Amino acid sequence: MKINIIPIYNNLQELDFRILLALELNMKYRKWVPVMNIKKYIHLSTDKIIYRLGILSKYKIVGKSLIPYEGYTLYILGYSFLSLRVYIKRGIFQKIGYNIKEKKNAVLFEVKKNDLLFSGNEKIFILKINQSYNMNLKDINEEKKKNQHRLLWTLKLKKQSKHEYEIMKKLYPAVSIPKPIDYNRNTIVFEKTNGYLLSKIKLRNPIYYLNKIL
Repeated sequence: MKINIIPIYNNLQELDFRILLALELNMKYRKWVPVMNIKKYIHLSTDKIIYRLGILSKYKIVGKSLIPYEGYTLYILGYSFLSLRVYIKRGIFQKIGYNIKEKKNAVLFEVKKNDLLFSGNEKIFILKINQSYNMNLKDINEEKKKNQHRLLWTLKLKKQSKHEYEIMKKLYPAVSIPKPIDYNRNTIVFEKTNGYLLSKIKLRNPIYYLNKIL
């Protein structure tokens, strides 16, 4: 099923992004962040913050727990929305469409940037949102040993996205890959390219192409 994240994003207020940012900063130290910790970054009444947290929870942007204390945590969608806000502020793109591809670990969206040089023209990019990371056995044992999430999933996703972006920059344009545009947190933006999926093409000599790719 294709997801339209625009209505959710458009319903968010400036206060909501401040709450998400406060959660991101506090989650370096704990998984569930008390409201009092969020309030240190946002000078508003507790009731107002709790009301907006309720709306964010409804959209599955943040999660809530009452055990062992009342606290809130950032979900992938909320973390991704922080990235979208950065791209829009930077002018990387202005429009976001439906997701065009869902993978096991990521989802792809088509985004568009207004081309100021040619009125009416738009540049089409691809926004890749990494939703899970590759964890090796050493990392798993380390987290179990510490019984905490110091090896934060947000930091892991950011590191993974940065690594992927840097590889693309080293390869492009010597290797025929999409041009990398930018990255932020768990997301990467690159140019859309026209082509065919190799999985849907019948090749006479597939070993030749495999070796060439490698």
